[in-house]
Amino acid sequence: MMCSKMKNAGNDLIKLLIGIAVLVIVALLIILLFKGFGFGFGKGNGEGDGTGNAVETMAQNSDNIEEQEENDVLTIEVKENKYYVDDKAVTISEIKELCTNGDVKEPIFIINNYASAKEWDALKDCLGELNVSFQEK
Repeated sequence: MMCSKMKNAGNDLIKLLIGIAVLVIVALLIILLFKGFGFGFGKGNGEGDGTGNAVETMAQNSDNIEEQEENDVLTIEVKENKYYVDDKAVTISEIKELCTNGDVKEPIFIINNYASAKEWDALKDCLGELNVSFQEK
């Protein structure tokens, strides 16, 4: 009888030690994961000095994109049943001329500001016929 109690006590001790070891290993893995030591889910090779500020860099890039969009790209806005380029009312014929003269950088941005379905579809059809790429904003 004593032998079986000792075996059970030994088995319980081994189970307890294995349980503690598993908990310690899991805790270490979680700490390493949050500290970033060797575990990562991003892309890249990890080179760099680590002094960059990603938020600041992203803000600068978005400012550059907005400046480029405003300066280089043609934006056509459709309000109700009229077309506007640079807040100036234009006709579909004038839009065709703008797109075919070669000064327009693609893609063209088109904005639906409560446009009538007829005018909106006519603009998209016109740009499609001219093989001009566009993005809806």
